[in-house]
Amino acid sequence: MVIKVVEKARGSKEAQTIMSLQRLPSTSRSPVIPAELVECEKSTLILMPYLPSVSRYFWAASEAHSFFLYAFTQMIAAVEALHNNNIAHLDIAITNFTFVQSDIKFGSVELKKDDIYLIDFDTTKHFESGPGSNITVTDFHGGHYAPPEGPELVDPYAYDVFSLGMTLRSLTKFSQYCEPEFEPFIETLSAKDPKQRPSIHQVQRKWRSLLYLLRPRILLQDCVPI
Repeated sequence: MVIKVVEKARGSKEAQTIMSLQRLPSTSRSPVIPAELVECEKSTLILMPYLPSVSRYFWAASEAHSFFLYAFTQMIAAVEALHNNNIAHLDIAITNFTFVQSDIKFGSVELKKDDIYLIDFDTTKHFESGPGSNITVTDFHGGHYAPPEGPELVDPYAYDVFSLGMTLRSLTKFSQYCEPEFEPFIETLSAKDPKQRPSIHQVQRKWRSLLYLLRPRILLQDCVPI
């Protein structure tokens, strides 16, 4: 069990973000760890199960090629869920994705082995519109990766895509599986010019097309010799 204290005076959107994403339709798995929120006078307590960082355990779980790609798929879906709800994380990084080692139950919710969740919503921002609406933030305080366009006028959604590309690049170092097709895909996400980066919806479509292309190779590489 983890208890995180969010001081109300700081104006953090973390508790609000977790609440809104936990209320997503049942047809969509929430990208946030199931949590209980306890309101106190000066703070909000966030109670959640402890999950280790992907950066710590990814290498051990990525022996199967299919899991490596499954992890990528979940990370993209997590960012897409935020952007669909006009939320920018602004600190997407390998250390902010957690990994379920074995099935666990938290309250009435079951967390399944191999599922990946996004954490640390302290820098999160909520907007009235989503990607492609030319939103910029002038009070960018920095995530794990410095925006190549500079911190003065950052498109929050494009920055999330950039950070996702950098995160995927980091993960390729943890696995023996690194398809040559990954490199141009990652390069597109991490383009220096934010206008050249695809939206998260375009990222999702590109990724699905790439998975379809790689499917025969995935099936072959996941086969176990008799």
